[in-house]
Amino acid sequence: MRCAYIAARGKRGVASARAGSADGAGQGYRELLLGAVFGAVLAILAVLFQELRLFGGELRALSVAAFFSAGLLFGAVLWVAAARERATRRVQQAIASVNTGGVVVDDKDGTIVFANAKFCEMVGLARGEVVGRRFIEVIAPESRQLADSEFMRRRLGASSVYETALRDSKGEETTVLVSAQSLMAGDKYQGSAAFILDITARKRSEREVEQAKELAEFFLDLITHDISNVNQGVRGYAELLASAPDLAPAQRKSYLTKILGQIDRANNLISNIKKISELRWAWRQPPAGSVDVEDAIRQAIGMSMASFPERQVEVDLKNDAGRVEARGDYLSTELFYNLIHNAIKYTPGSRAAVTVEMRRGAAGPAVVRVLDQGPGIPDSAKEVMFSRIGPDRSASAPSGYHSGTGLTLVRLIAERFGWRVWVEDRIEGEPSKGAAFCVELPPAA
Repeated sequence: MRCAYIAARGKRGVASARAGSADGAGQGYRELLLGAVFGAVLAILAVLFQELRLFGGELRALSVAAFFSAGLLFGAVLWVAAARERATRRVQQAIASVNTGGVVVDDKDGTIVFANAKFCEMVGLARGEVVGRRFIEVIAPESRQLADSEFMRRRLGASSVYETALRDSKGEETTVLVSAQSLMAGDKYQGSAAFILDITARKRSEREVEQAKELAEFFLDLITHDISNVNQGVRGYAELLASAPDLAPAQRKSYLTKILGQIDRANNLISNIKKISELRWAWRQPPAGSVDVEDAIRQAIGMSMASFPERQVEVDLKNDAGRVEARGDYLSTELFYNLIHNAIKYTPGSRAAVTVEMRRGAAGPAVVRVLDQGPGIPDSAKEVMFSRIGPDRSASAPSGYHSGTGLTLVRLIAERFGWRVWVEDRIEGEPSKGAAFCVELPPAA
């Protein structure tokens, strides 16, 4: 009954609390005046009745006073009833004017019977479209299981506070904190009233703080591990050169080549660190365009082969998917470059043969697989290959792959594009015969 009354009042529109208060005071005086007039009319009727000799003469004054008092009492009853209605209206007006958060009242079936303007703004609907709709319908599908369990708690008379996601009429989601209280009539559940606070900005800030913490730990790991290893390598070869001034030219050239290789490794680390840092802070701006995947792969192949001029490298591209357009930008070439570069780098010997396959599933997105003939990756390490940044990062991956930044960069780029990356065996069930790094590419549309 109470929920239905609030809904009926809400549908009539909301006036300002100040105007309602002033109007209420005037309304109260009018009701008392109406009672006085009604009492005067009754008194006049009493006199007329007296003239008609319906009363005895000794009752004239008493009957006039009684009828006039009855009129005043009727006016007072009207005034008290109106005062209660005005108080209820003021509460409704105050609730409806709340703009710091949404206010929703639903009935025992979870149907919304009242919603303030802020909540309607959150879900992108007019009040008439919100009232009569079940509250669960404006919650994002992936959050409805939690909302259902909280609804059952309120049916038992308990209050509930939980985070969930609202989905507006455009399909956009807003993270909110719901604080709901059961409305009980004795032991019977009548509905609930909830205050809903938009915490999207707070959750974004929490994620940014967590990302900053991960990034700081990642940089510290690089300084204490990767760059330290580079410095040790350079120092070791430099000490060999310094301790043997009469070293043969061929051996001297070999040591200098290795020193330059370590310096190149440091430069690559610095370049990847810069790209990773840029990606972490540009997360809110996903790419708006699309890329031709085969073009991106061919560019990556050329860049990768140019990085190993002293080796015999063959990269075979097999495209069984035809033209593939995927959401992305120039960083897609960077992603494939890191995968192909790793495949060449970790293939032992002077010759490296790498295969890049493009395939399209029967009813799914295209998949690119970069297959190498290196030492492979054990099953225990496959899940953490791309997790040097994040809560799943681990030192259990093979040292060669794990010590670089390339796969971290691959994961970050893939997440930004909405792609999926993973690693499997080149030959299923035989991890020692090489790895296959896979990229799933949803269509650009």
